[in-house]
Amino acid sequence: MPASHRFRENAMLKTSRRLMLGMVWVTAGLLLAQLGCDRAPGKLLLDPGGSAGGAGYKSKFTRIQVAGNLNPTLYGNFDLTKSPDMANQGNGVWTAVVKGVAAGDHLFKFVTNGKFDDPPDYGSDEVCRPSTSGAVIPVTGQGTAICVTFAAAGNYKVTLDEQTLKFKFEPYTVATPGTIAGTVTFENPPPSPLKAAVTVLTAGTQTVQAADSTESNGSFSIGDLPEGSYDVRFAASGYLDSLKTNVQVAAGQTVNIGTIRLAKGCTSAFSKIQVAGNLNTDLYGNFDLTKSPELQKVAGCRWETTINTVTAGQHFLKLVTNGAFDNPKDYGGEESNCLTLSAGFISAPVKQVSGTGTALCINFPEAGNYKFTLDEDALTLRIEKTVVLQGGTLHGEVAFGGTPPRGLHAAVTVLQQGTSTVVAADSATPEFILNGIPAGQYDVKFAAVGYLDTLRSAVIAVGQITELGTVQMRAGCTSAFNKIQIAGNLNTDKYGNFDLTRAPELTKMGGCRWQATVDSVLSGQHFFKLVTNGAFDSPPDYGGDESNCLTLTAGTLNTTVRPASGTGTALCVTFPDAGKYKFTLDEAARTLLIEKVTSAASRIQTIKLGLRPENSAGAGSEGIVSTGGSR
Repeated sequence: MPASHRFRENAMLKTSRRLMLGMVWVTAGLLLAQLGCDRAPGKLLLDPGGSAGGAGYKSKFTRIQVAGNLNPTLYGNFDLTKSPDMANQGNGVWTAVVKGVAAGDHLFKFVTNGKFDDPPDYGSDEVCRPSTSGAVIPVTGQGTAICVTFAAAGNYKVTLDEQTLKFKFEPYTVATPGTIAGTVTFENPPPSPLKAAVTVLTAGTQTVQAADSTESNGSFSIGDLPEGSYDVRFAASGYLDSLKTNVQVAAGQTVNIGTIRLAKGCTSAFSKIQVAGNLNTDLYGNFDLTKSPELQKVAGCRWETTINTVTAGQHFLKLVTNGAFDNPKDYGGEESNCLTLSAGFISAPVKQVSGTGTALCINFPEAGNYKFTLDEDALTLRIEKTVVLQGGTLHGEVAFGGTPPRGLHAAVTVLQQGTSTVVAADSATPEFILNGIPAGQYDVKFAAVGYLDTLRSAVIAVGQITELGTVQMRAGCTSAFNKIQIAGNLNTDKYGNFDLTRAPELTKMGGCRWQATVDSVLSGQHFFKLVTNGAFDSPPDYGGDESNCLTLTAGTLNTTVRPASGTGTALCVTFPDAGKYKFTLDEAARTLLIEKVTSAASRIQTIKLGLRPENSAGAGSEGIVSTGGSR
């Protein structure tokens, strides 16, 4: 992101923005009304998430949670693993009961489909208002939560209406609450008393209704429960979780569920753990989760993987949980305390972490293959050097359909079958030979610029050559990205100044072709980038040389642009006329087409920006058109 252009606003514009903040509640409603049926997903964040209207309205979301700091003890602090689910009442109306809200200011969002920001959540501007109701708008990014001031502590029912984009909290009283009671015991109990966490959930869901811990004698009693059906979860360190389902609570009654015995062992909370870091940036990227090796769960809370070709030297790594950094927390340590393998072995303590400065720092005296074993119960990571005494060989060649450019190579990547864990990689010229692959079953991915991904299966045997023959690759394009936005200063009042929370999204039209119509582009010189996957620079965006400014004319202008990251790499385009413009990005052809949208009788002005062809074997081709794994 070019810092020289991200903050180009002058003092007058900043003052204007602060004045506009107070008007957001009025303008949001007017803008949504004006959009009406012509709203198109991805063009504006002011786009409610449903179809049709009135009694026929249907939400496009399968799940909405109330995530925030309404009750950190019960629901965590913006923790989606604890945030209460809302019940879909139909016609865009969702409800939930939030218990134990303290008096004062609280921040929260209505998070959609179990993930922050993608798709956009319902939020606001974090300005606290002395009211427990208000308006919401679809939002992404920081500073977009809702702030509500609660005059009194208590239980509240919250209602969200997607059609009106309104929410409200109402005091909620359990007239005749019920209670769940019982006792927890342990297999091979520890010498000192151990308490178990007891969590009451709405039956069949993960919505927390109440939580407490057992007394020193193992007993528990959880009250203030509305009449209904509940699941009760029991957890303690060093023991397997236990779940008691469909506990029926009647008004004013205490249900004793008896004695729950917890078995020795450990249950992992995670479905996926990856080793992300800089162990070998060519093979696994630099903290790149699309390339990071996955650990395989071998038992309970024990995970293992072997990572080949770790380079010698000091490396940083994290054990990233469930495919995303920080949420839920990862396993890491203190980066300032670097540990060194001794005789090819180390057992390092780990802890749950989030944020910067929390990776593990490990010094590998020798390059080679290393086995990683994570024990979540003991909170240790064991790393030991392994030796592949014998391996097998993979051999074949690649043939390109159509008329490939001269000197085109294909990237060949060998992956553990069914995972993204890279075992070996090379390029085909057109022949490929990969040696020293451990015996086993693998996926082999072939990638080349301008060609569709091709996947083959292979079984490697010790001391044997596995022949794949000729792998035919078809011309085409597979985009590496799930999201592309036009971020710049085309109209700072409407889309912000390189603000990804407001930047218009392009819609994927098929293959590698993306398109968006941007309203109200101002006349004059503008800077912008085509930002990939919702973050500047990683992976690289589409940009150019902003010192070379292009001008929209009645004809066509061709210029070299490149995959871009860092400062000074935006596109600079002069728009002689204000108005509506259509942007069409073709990743396969490496072109960006900008067309002024006018009446049918008017002439269309266009500018065509040709993306500079990169050497397919060079770094410039990475991250823009992906047809598979790394080189």
